[in-house]
Amino acid sequence: MKIKLALFGVLALLASSFAGADGFLTRQGTELYMDGKPFRCVGVNKWNLFVEYAGLSSSDGATDEAKAHALGAIKLAKECGFNVMRFSAAGFYPSHMIHWRDESYFKAMDDLFDCARKEGVYLVPVIHWNPFLFPDMAKDDVVDFVTDQTSKSRMYLNYYTIQLADRYKDEKALLFWELTNELNLETDLMYMDERAWGWASINETAAGTAPIRVRRDHFTTDQASSFVKKWASLLKKHDPNHLISGGYSAPRPAAYNLWKNKGSWQEDTLEELCQYVKTMNPDPMDLVSVHYYSNVDNIRLGNEDPDSAVGLKGLKEAANRINKPIYIGETHPKDFNNPDDKFTANLINDAVNYDYSMILYWVWDIPSDGCNITPAARPELVEKMKQANKDIRKKAEK
Repeated sequence: MKIKLALFGVLALLASSFAGADGFLTRQGTELYMDGKPFRCVGVNKWNLFVEYAGLSSSDGATDEAKAHALGAIKLAKECGFNVMRFSAAGFYPSHMIHWRDESYFKAMDDLFDCARKEGVYLVPVIHWNPFLFPDMAKDDVVDFVTDQTSKSRMYLNYYTIQLADRYKDEKALLFWELTNELNLETDLMYMDERAWGWASINETAAGTAPIRVRRDHFTTDQASSFVKKWASLLKKHDPNHLISGGYSAPRPAAYNLWKNKGSWQEDTLEELCQYVKTMNPDPMDLVSVHYYSNVDNIRLGNEDPDSAVGLKGLKEAANRINKPIYIGETHPKDFNNPDDKFTANLINDAVNYDYSMILYWVWDIPSDGCNITPAARPELVEKMKQANKDIRKKAEK
């Protein structure tokens, strides 16, 4: 009887953990669930989905053609079986935010969620894609944005976060929130050579950016960890329904040493990698995000093969130690022109074997981008993605 009661108690605990969660993604340890069933998939990135549909990059607003293209991208993804799409839930440059105060701004995002819901596609909104956006709008240094709750730029971020959370906390087409896009790659760079500062490729001064970047436009890992913890807590307060991820890239192969040894590019050990992942993913953050590309993220932990994805094993170990699910938020082939790209095959194989929750490919239906993926542009890759979708789901059902 005691055994039966104990078993009943465990089952009741599991049932209660899913109670009230119908239609929302939940997690139990390192696994994701939707309506009590394991959730795994292959999806896509279309970072400019909102920018395109709302016409944020044009003072004249979006054309009917641009709107149709954005909605068509959602439908095309669904037709291919890719039911998750990641996008930027804000403009990229300050000039993109001139209509922020207008109801039409959020009405455009409402339309995207409506379309996604009807098509059965989940959206992953990234709240603050460009780390310089609100600091440039407020004319703040980024370090003040990250460390000072009373800075103008931080107040912008907090207000925008509350607006999004209050508006979409009950939205079933919203899979989970991402705070940033690769914020971890901005950490600990203040130790670099002074000559590295100045102009940068995203200093589009006509779009409202600062003319140059200085040391105070970067910050430490400790500062970033405190920042995302407070930010995620604010988001959870206003939206307890949705999970939260940092939206990070895989840590640099020397991320820990850049942090602890002030600019050292010595490659991190597995233990150091695990410590960095733990520090950058504090509670109440729920998911560990990695972006994983050949020759950038896979040359680590002793691997020197640009076709290998074996580094995913170490990253999975780091996520397991903090008992959180891990997913690949961005990837693409090493060689788009090679239908038999070995990196693609190895990444899919290892992601399935190491129990990654999702693989989101870069980049969906942006014709001007050299990495553009559609059935017409990359038919062989799309077929591999479709098969990967089947494989990753089949593994979850075992």
